[in-house]
Amino acid sequence: MSLRQHLRIRWLIFKRILQLGRPLTATETYEVMAVGLNETDIIMRSVGALTLAWAQVETILDYCNGVLIMHEKSPESELPKSLRPKIGFFRKSFDRIPELSPFRERVTALVSELNRLKTIRHDIVHGVALERMPVGTHKVLRIDYQGKTIKQWHATYGLVDIVNAANEAMSLRTELLSLFRDVLFVLYPDQAKQIYG
Repeated sequence: MSLRQHLRIRWLIFKRILQLGRPLTATETYEVMAVGLNETDIIMRSVGALTLAWAQVETILDYCNGVLIMHEKSPESELPKSLRPKIGFFRKSFDRIPELSPFRERVTALVSELNRLKTIRHDIVHGVALERMPVGTHKVLRIDYQGKTIKQWHATYGLVDIVNAANEAMSLRTELLSLFRDVLFVLYPDQAKQIYG
């Protein structure tokens, strides 16, 4: 926090105490600090960065699955549309296509990271913020269905968690792109040479 932000927050807290005529509660203090730090703008930018990074990850996953399905022997196969089946198709394709067996360990690590970041991204983008927490921290409600039962739980994410998830998604994007290139060279070497030289 810069000296200017620090002084601004102190001034805003002092002004709010004078308005209320009493000390601030923890929640009120967090709200004043959020205003002083322009927290909403920072969080929106961070969530936006995560959303854009994840969109790139999913696009590359779709391209990978497109190349994998072109190699499928079964003509009735079609690409899955939702994320969980996309990841499952991606993982299983490396078991079904013998030429891709050298990539299995690499794919297992990528799928693990995909699933981990998928949950974080889902919570941050779709989670319902429940309450004001310390500046840069939000507690979200997550709902899932198990049969006919609705299960809900809470997760807490700090601004650092959101920024880290965006950076990790960009790293995952790079790894997926590298795998896409390698798979293309194995399955379709002529086309790969045309694209990558």
